[in-house]
Amino acid sequence: MEQTASVRYVGFWARLAARFVDGLIVGAALLLANIIIVAIAGAHPRVPVAPIVDIVIGLGYFCYMTKSYGATIGKRIVGAEVVPEHGGDLTWMTVVMREVLGKIVSSAIINIGYLMVAFTARKQGLHDKIAQTLVVYKDPSRDTKKLVTTLNSILIAFIVLGIVAGVYAGLRAR
Repeated sequence: MEQTASVRYVGFWARLAARFVDGLIVGAALLLANIIIVAIAGAHPRVPVAPIVDIVIGLGYFCYMTKSYGATIGKRIVGAEVVPEHGGDLTWMTVVMREVLGKIVSSAIINIGYLMVAFTARKQGLHDKIAQTLVVYKDPSRDTKKLVTTLNSILIAFIVLGIVAGVYAGLRAR
């Protein structure tokens, strides 16, 4: 699928902005789930339920949203969708290959699989190549630059605040 007026591939910065939004959503769901686990099982449950719940919520969100809607909430906000490289509908196998296997591999190689988005012609990360998917704009004429810049600015502010808080905590501990 060539990039034309009717197809625009979603680049690195827009995908990072979408991932930031998804991270906030999954993070909130994980926080709520862990509060419930502690309330039910106490501070030290005998079975380590929390890590299992964290994995189920994280993978469940990305797989379910991608299969059901073609995009996570973050991707929908930036106007993106995941499509099979050769057309048709996303299958569960394609989604699992992309969201589970592909992202494990992309992460395992110090996130180089994600950085590939910035350097490939069709803006594919390793997880996209493994699953043979593309991330395209649902409406190719929509301008999302201001939205993406705003979301990435908020992400950078979170990172800077985290660094400052970490440095402050380190200095107080001395």
